[in-house]
Amino acid sequence: MQCRVHLVPAASATTETLAAHIASLNACSSVDGIIAQLPFPSHICRRTILSDISPSKDVDGMHPLNVAAAFDSAEAPFIPCTALGVRILLDQYGISTAGKHAVVVGRGPIAGRSIAVALGHSDATVTICHKQTQNLGAITSSAELLVSATGCASLITPRHVRPGAVVIDVGAAFDASGRLVGDVESQVAEVAGAITPVPGGVGPMTVVGLLLNTFTAYTRNNNVNRYVDSLRFCSLRRGGAFTSLQKQ
Repeated sequence: MQCRVHLVPAASATTETLAAHIASLNACSSVDGIIAQLPFPSHICRRTILSDISPSKDVDGMHPLNVAAAFDSAEAPFIPCTALGVRILLDQYGISTAGKHAVVVGRGPIAGRSIAVALGHSDATVTICHKQTQNLGAITSSAELLVSATGCASLITPRHVRPGAVVIDVGAAFDASGRLVGDVESQVAEVAGAITPVPGGVGPMTVVGLLLNTFTAYTRNNNVNRYVDSLRFCSLRRGGAFTSLQKQ
């Protein structure tokens, strides 16, 4: 697998020039996957750029057609990478979501919203919270599975967590000392039944999701007679490259 990074200076980039660059990548037969790194500068139209990426090469799963497909079915060709990574993570550790109350804090299209959809496909009862939610702690403390994806450091404290709950920390921010931290305070580990660390938790699993989507794009774009479904939702071997969930 080869990876090329195309850097477009923010100061000189426009929606039109970036769209033209994407069009050239869409037409290139040697390119199987395209990802536009978000967020964009404010003068770049996010909707236009994501819509211009060919759906068959949209390995981030953010083209409107792929978003709709992922909403409709758990077997969509391209599931947004973070949601796919969280699903694989839960599968790896044998954590069933069927019939459980899952609370997702954050409703952004890249993480929170897509994770909520994926959990719904896995038969969880899903509640989505956001910055306008009242009495956040009363809702999150009822969750058997709590996912936080806001990018607000230390938003989730022990009082927000039901004892024994599984806590998935998708957030990433820097504290006052410049250290990378998640949405979840470290003391939550004393309450949770299992918790993902930051860094080293959901981040690596998002990369796994991206690689699986890229492999899917390759097989579909090149008519390779090989099924990727068994790879997509396989359980990763315990004790392997990632220590993504810490059971307490």
